[in-house]
Amino acid sequence: SAAAAAAAAAAASAMSAPGGEQPCPPAAVDSEAPFPESSPMLASDAPAGPGPDIGASRSLRAGLVAAAAAAACALTLCAATRAPVAPVLADLSAEMATFKLGALDATNLVACSTLVPKRVFPMQGVPGRNFVNYAVGKQWHGLLTKTEAFLQGAKERAATNPNTIIILVDTDMINGGCSDAMLRERYERIVQVSGGAPVIVGADPYQFPGAPGVLERVHGPAMQARRNAVLAEFGMNGREFDAWRLPDARSYCFVNSGFVMGPAWLVVKIIECSKVFEWTRVGPGGTLNDQGGMHVCFSLFPNIIAIDYTGSIVMDTHGFRPGFLTATPAGIQNTLLRGPQCFVHLDGHTQAQEHPWYQWYHHLPRFAHPAP
Repeated sequence: SAAAAAAAAAAASAMSAPGGEQPCPPAAVDSEAPFPESSPMLASDAPAGPGPDIGASRSLRAGLVAAAAAAACALTLCAATRAPVAPVLADLSAEMATFKLGALDATNLVACSTLVPKRVFPMQGVPGRNFVNYAVGKQWHGLLTKTEAFLQGAKERAATNPNTIIILVDTDMINGGCSDAMLRERYERIVQVSGGAPVIVGADPYQFPGAPGVLERVHGPAMQARRNAVLAEFGMNGREFDAWRLPDARSYCFVNSGFVMGPAWLVVKIIECSKVFEWTRVGPGGTLNDQGGMHVCFSLFPNIIAIDYTGSIVMDTHGFRPGFLTATPAGIQNTLLRGPQCFVHLDGHTQAQEHPWYQWYHHLPRFAHPAP
């Protein structure tokens, strides 16, 4: 729209203005990437057999190996890199130009937990939202289990009403208490100033895991302009996070795949894309990582995927210290936004963090503990 274009243009010009948010520093990612960006994963790096983490996805793995070997052309979106996802994410411009957003389903959120033997259980935080568990009775075989549960849930919703706005979340997510009307309003604002990209994912101050061919596109001028436009839409410039960021944390500009929100039919396609690119080198021999896959898909399809750079919909806590999220009788307030927080992603029940956010959560008032 004209308003979105004006916002993006204003943000782009603000990039060089004093006090404007500085581009994400490419050098900052060097310590986090498990391999140099100039050395893409080759076929020899791929596991020899299917193993428990990939099940029957051998053809998808082969497609990723071919794409990773050609990662040098990812920055120009050459045919070899796009080939594995061409059947999944063909040219969707016609469909995206004509479809209408449906109702928001923010009551029952798609989730994956092999530890909870319940199909539906309440989300932590302000009561009123539920996890719908698509991994009941399943064994955990790495992050592919999560991807397949997300895909099953998204396909089920898409079959009922493809335009319904659905939400997929990790189970370390808590409900901050913003209303459905506020949640949708924030979603639509971010979509508008992100060039109409209708699938929103969470942000992260770390690029993990490293993904070949992604870094320069994520840090490129177009994405910097978009990030500044999103921040400006909410009266922010990105420096609000500085006082709370840990020393090793980077700018809040990378992908966090623990939160996905958008029209069901497009969410299906994005999760399928993520599954194709889920192989990444993390540690000896490589492993599956859905966030690595989502980083690649974001770099290839920024017309479909947008990032919540503001934290207004979902605030990822890893890499930050507590203090800017406070409890009120009505819910959780984000002092950086000067308003209610919709979701808080605690980013791991057991993951080592300098500031254990689960302890912060368990000291919140009673509203934050719905009955199990």
